[in-house]
Amino acid sequence: MLSHPLEFALRSASKIVIASPSNVVWQASGLWSEIDAAVGNTNTTSDAIFQLLQQLDEQRAACFVVTIWSIWKHRNLKLWQQVIENSAQIIDRATKLLEDWTAANTIRRATNMRTVGADNISSSESQNSRVISTVMRWERPLVGRYKCNIDASFSSARNRVGISMCIRDCEECFVLAKTMWISHLCNVDVAGALGLFYAINWVHDLQWERVDFALDSKKVVDYFHKGGNDISEFGDVMMECKNMFSLFFENSRVEFNRRQANEVGGVLLS
Repeated sequence: MLSHPLEFALRSASKIVIASPSNVVWQASGLWSEIDAAVGNTNTTSDAIFQLLQQLDEQRAACFVVTIWSIWKHRNLKLWQQVIENSAQIIDRATKLLEDWTAANTIRRATNMRTVGADNISSSESQNSRVISTVMRWERPLVGRYKCNIDASFSSARNRVGISMCIRDCEECFVLAKTMWISHLCNVDVAGALGLFYAINWVHDLQWERVDFALDSKKVVDYFHKGGNDISEFGDVMMECKNMFSLFFENSRVEFNRRQANEVGGVLLS
């Protein structure tokens, strides 16, 4: 079974996985000394990650996260596609991801400024010059609550569906994540229902309450709240979701998030 990408990357850094070029990558990133110290000073992978994210400044923390992703991508390419990469390719991919992310956020801030400025233009001018842009953002839960975003991805080449779950708190801080694969393809609605099913089980195993389960499948959310007479696989899975939810939770809920505000699967399952 594949380990979590963060766990694999840190284990690579601590020389448990010595066959990969991870050590060279971390040294080239300038983060090796901090990672080596964090792994030595903590007992678990998650403790090491949180210690690093607390100690590093914003720029170096971003570098740390994208490098972890790139090492994980390197492992998947080698495992599933027999693609062999060197450390320079891993570093280049991480660098490009960070540059693209920075550029996207710069464009978003500029778009927001233009939209605010356009509000002050006269109505006749705005008809000719205003560009209306809607920016979808992840919405934080209320104080004292958690949000569990659920997403699915599909691989026809591998004949399987990926389910990803990411929990964040009311301060928008990452708390916990989980990914899993289902070994057969299914339609989008069934994948969304299965995502909710596995998320409910996972959060119940954690013994957490006050969790907002967020999906970008309106059909799943509507069926969960309104019910129906669907006798297909989708209906069966949704019935299980409703039964487990009523049994396990009292102060949690299921809600709809638009796709742009719910994209966790693309990153976690890459």
